[in-house]
Amino acid sequence: MKKVIITSVFMLITLVCFAQTCAEKFVELDTNQDGLISRTEANADAIVSNWFDIIDTDADDYINLAEFANFCS
Repeated sequence: MKKVIITSVFMLITLVCFAQTCAEKFVELDTNQDGLISRTEANADAIVSNWFDIIDTDADDYINLAEFANFCS
């Protein structure tokens, strides 16, 4: 039982840290602070740039925070 609790706590901490990292990355890429990542802004990160069309699920040529968070998860 103790191992299950420790594992659960570790997983929760990992998820929280990952979520913060995802949000921080979004803010880092959103250089004009409009709440969206354009293709030009995405070019600063090879992974986001290469996956841009997959991340941009509504195909509006911008990645919003919800789309980015979905990609991170």
